[in-house]
Amino acid sequence: MKERLKRSLRAAKIAPSSDSILVMMKWVLAGNGSIQGNRDSRVTRRGVQPPSAGTSKDRGTEPGGRETRTGRRSRRAHSGRATPAAEAELESIDGSPTPKRRKVAAPRGKKDAGLHLRLFSGTPDLAGIQPCLPPARLHSWDYHRPLLLSGRSGSEGRRRLLSWFDSASTTRGMPWRSPWIDPGRLDAADLRPLLERRAYEVWISEIMLQQTRVAVVVDYWKRWMARWPTIHDLAGADADDVLAAWRGLGYYSRATRIYQAAKLVVQDPDMRGLLPSAADELAARVPGVGRYTAGAISSIVFGRAEPMVDGNVLRVLSRQLGIHGNIKSDKSVIDIIWAAADALVKTVSQHDEGPEADHNVLERDSEAVPLSDRPGRWGQALMELGSTVCTPKPDCPSCPITSTCRVYAEGSAMASNKTNDAATVADMEDLCGLCSPLGGQETDGTKCRHALNSYP
Repeated sequence: MKERLKRSLRAAKIAPSSDSILVMMKWVLAGNGSIQGNRDSRVTRRGVQPPSAGTSKDRGTEPGGRETRTGRRSRRAHSGRATPAAEAELESIDGSPTPKRRKVAAPRGKKDAGLHLRLFSGTPDLAGIQPCLPPARLHSWDYHRPLLLSGRSGSEGRRRLLSWFDSASTTRGMPWRSPWIDPGRLDAADLRPLLERRAYEVWISEIMLQQTRVAVVVDYWKRWMARWPTIHDLAGADADDVLAAWRGLGYYSRATRIYQAAKLVVQDPDMRGLLPSAADELAARVPGVGRYTAGAISSIVFGRAEPMVDGNVLRVLSRQLGIHGNIKSDKSVIDIIWAAADALVKTVSQHDEGPEADHNVLERDSEAVPLSDRPGRWGQALMELGSTVCTPKPDCPSCPITSTCRVYAEGSAMASNKTNDAATVADMEDLCGLCSPLGGQETDGTKCRHALNSYP
């Protein structure tokens, strides 16, 4: 393009300087066509002039003012944006780089795995990490290590949350909540039908609770279980009856998937009506069962150390870890919270759980952790906390784990008008790249507490 422009300038007896070429290039990139394509454009000593008003034919219109086919083609051809190649050529002439969109690349693959091991393994001393405060809120990655995994205070926090749940779970009537079935106390013949039914009950409740309030689900779940008490009964039902029983819950594809999955599980020669105990196998083999539902069934029914992370748990753990990001759509944020949930449930599930417990748990398979009721209780405790206390507008005075909550510590520091002087990052390369900035530049306690409302 530059050579064509230079030839046009020489023909117009204009020295092909950088300035003159730049003027012409900007004219082209502004959507006025190429020098060769727009024959009506004129190169003069003043630069490139747009087409002059001439005859109707010159302007691509008929005498009545109606646009001709040639005019339409010309207008369409010249109305497009500049190509990237043309913009790059302009940059090489002008010397001013075209503004580029900032790329935000989250760590992936091995980098993610390494970061998760760093944050959620070992027994780090987190006592020296001070709350980071707006407006800058500078902090390193280590700021997001869970205080629930930190020594004696973390052990005490885990114990308080389980104790709180054992008490709170009795106040809300959820008929699908039952004591854990200990496989060590039953023989195989008696155990299988009990696990079949228990897994079926939890599965139906979890699917019904998706996008639906608990108060609405209770009656539907009771009627469903009265009509089809086992997965074998559901598999033999009529499809229209299943949809009719679901009427009023909405999202009818859920009922269709449940019905299809029940048939598959009953007819499968390996499952024969018993849902798999491993979360990854559940998600892979049972239609409509995702990562969360698989974790819920695996931990609540089979006692395996599997995380269950729904919207409530995402909110609770994002506050516990002090992560200010989009917990609904940012995959990096969601992945790191899932990794934290995995480390927590494996730690809680150890029989010798305490301040000296082994926290190198991310490298351990869930099968290596002893079966117990602790994984199910822990996962349900986080969900219960998120749905009743740690809501979008949290009731912090009622929370049993404020002592391990990063966001609560930030709010307390701002309320006492502490400064952010101590919040420095020794290595800028270690600066957290996960959190979004908090809105506003206020620094007094009242305004900063308002800024914390932007947390998930």
